[in-house]
Amino acid sequence: MVLIKEILRMDIKKLISIVVVLGVLGCSGGSVKRETPESINFVNYAYAICIGSAFDVDVVREDANRSANGYMQQGNISLEAYQALRSKVDSWLAKEYPSQSGGSLQIMKCNDFFNSGDIQKIYIEHDPCKSSEGWLDVVDFNRQCS
Repeated sequence: MVLIKEILRMDIKKLISIVVVLGVLGCSGGSVKRETPESINFVNYAYAICIGSAFDVDVVREDANRSANGYMQQGNISLEAYQALRSKVDSWLAKEYPSQSGGSLQIMKCNDFFNSGDIQKIYIEHDPCKSSEGWLDVVDFNRQCS
């Protein structure tokens, strides 16, 4: 029993390592044209919720959700944008991706979502950097949107 727990713990660590590496590699592709701290937070949020929604492993889901919440707390984009993003993630993860080995291709779905332009479309529609009017603090606006 202890050996099985150790193997499972090791596999989860490997999975988390793979997710982190793919996240870093995926983020280098860029999904939003005009990169500002605000847009980068939104893209990172999108990737975190995709990974968190893709795996039914508590440690991965919990870490991804905490990460997504951290990006959300740093941003000023509307809740509607986050809701639209979650809906889009759900539709990407529902797609059928056949695997030659018969295994899961959830990370591939998240990578394809990341590179699809869907995140950019949602961000542009809800871009909080179009105007400083919706911001409580002009300093925050300048820091997040420059």
